[in-house]
Amino acid sequence: MIKAILLAAGQSKRLKSENKLIKLYKKKPLINHPLNALHKSKINKVIIVLGHQHREVKNY
Repeated sequence: MIKAILLAAGQSKRLKSENKLIKLYKKKPLINHPLNALHKSKINKVIIVLGHQHREVKNY
């Protein structure tokens, strides 16, 4: 089994009030782009480390 750890716990200070993980890029939240790449690879399990505003990110 191949596992990956996606570190997504930053505070997005440079974006002021916006959380970069849920900010749209190409009509999708930014968190989706690395997740889609991992899904297409040979990774069997993804562990996402969340921190700041973790509830909002989980909703996506």
